[in-house]
Amino acid sequence: MSNSFTSYKFFVKGTDCDVNDEILLNNLVGYMQEAADISASEMGLDALVLNKNNWCWLIISTKIRINRLPRWRENIEIRTWSRGINRVFWEREYEILSSEGEVLCEATSNWIIADWSTHHPVIPSREEFFNSDYVMNERRLFSEDLLRLRAPKFESLNLTPVIIKYADYSELDRNRHVNNSRYLAWFEDAMHKCDIDIKSIGEFTIEYQSEVKEGSKVSIYVIDEDNFKTVIGYNNNNEASFIIKVELKY
Repeated sequence: MSNSFTSYKFFVKGTDCDVNDEILLNNLVGYMQEAADISASEMGLDALVLNKNNWCWLIISTKIRINRLPRWRENIEIRTWSRGINRVFWEREYEILSSEGEVLCEATSNWIIADWSTHHPVIPSREEFFNSDYVMNERRLFSEDLLRLRAPKFESLNLTPVIIKYADYSELDRNRHVNNSRYLAWFEDAMHKCDIDIKSIGEFTIEYQSEVKEGSKVSIYVIDEDNFKTVIGYNNNNEASFIIKVELKY
């Protein structure tokens, strides 16, 4: 399986898109998550199989490079593959292609398999269940591993939140917390509030630092750093729930 990948194709619907007829980032990430789910199933690691061991998949971080976003009525292919296990992290790559083969976006991500109840990571080397290196393809799309992002302590911020969001029922997923794709919707809302053109996003990394459960309030801040923006969501306890580092094209 050293050169294989999973292919997932979808049609960009109007309800997937923003006012510019380009796919919203949360919907793009949602399709990537579907592709990853199918790929994991092909490796024998389907979510429902993991559930039998009281385990679940959790995403830790994702980095996405945007050449251009898929547009309304386009037919899109996502190619994804596992690069195997690095300590407790399951590394996964993605290519997002137009029907003509144009590379629209590239991404890399780190996942863990976690205990369903505690969300603590399962260590693959200690479990007989895992019987392979799970490498589908060794090809890397980024030269560097995903780096940890550090959020400043809430007390050190001298800013007003750009926007406040709540973890209502429709934001939750089967792991009983806000789905990872929803943070990207909140992120786009915050960028728009700051009059930042979504088309100017060239690359971003998102790290999920603490889960947001039903009923929680998340205050979202945008920090300016030259050609970068840092977007951070703090929960009820003033702990960072997510942090996004954004590199702008202009």
